[in-house]
Amino acid sequence: MAVEGGSGAVSVALALTAGAVGEGSWLAVVGFTGLGLAAASELGVDLTRVVLIDDPGRETASVLAALTGAFDLVLVPSPVGVGTGDSRRLKARMRERGTTIVTVDPPGGSRRAARRGGLTPDLALRVTDSRWSGLGRGWGRLDHRRVRVERRGRGGAARPVTVEMWLPSPDGRPAPVSPASPEVSDTPVKRSLRPVP
Repeated sequence: MAVEGGSGAVSVALALTAGAVGEGSWLAVVGFTGLGLAAASELGVDLTRVVLIDDPGRETASVLAALTGAFDLVLVPSPVGVGTGDSRRLKARMRERGTTIVTVDPPGGSRRAARRGGLTPDLALRVTDSRWSGLGRGWGRLDHRRVRVERRGRGGAARPVTVEMWLPSPDGRPAPVSPASPEVSDTPVKRSLRPVP
């Protein structure tokens, strides 16, 4: 799986893993030296079931192979430095052992850079809009983030689907935006689809 879209991509990826980690899965985070653990915890990730691994450098393929089977989920920044041959072996090992590798665009990442990685995902999510609420004119604090995410992929996921969700919702967990949800502030934070007033 791949999650694209810069800074919003990391939040979406963490929100997706939170449910599985909460049900007992283990998560390895590889190469995200600046990952905000407090933000991950606020998105519902149980940090007692998370292992952080520094940048593996040229040993990315070996590190991912070692983690496959030992961890249920592996988060790694895109592009992944894995060659085509290693990628095929790694995918076969992942299917055999039940590990999901999630590649994530780090803030400032690009789609072109992500395509150069050796792991081609079967499913991709892309953050196309991100807005924060909570700020007034000169007062307040950022408290809720509303993101629009597009899903595309192969097979049953070939038809694109777009959803909006809160990261976090008012009760502190990720949740879909309901039709009755209040509008967020018109102040765009990044890549807003609405014009700046």
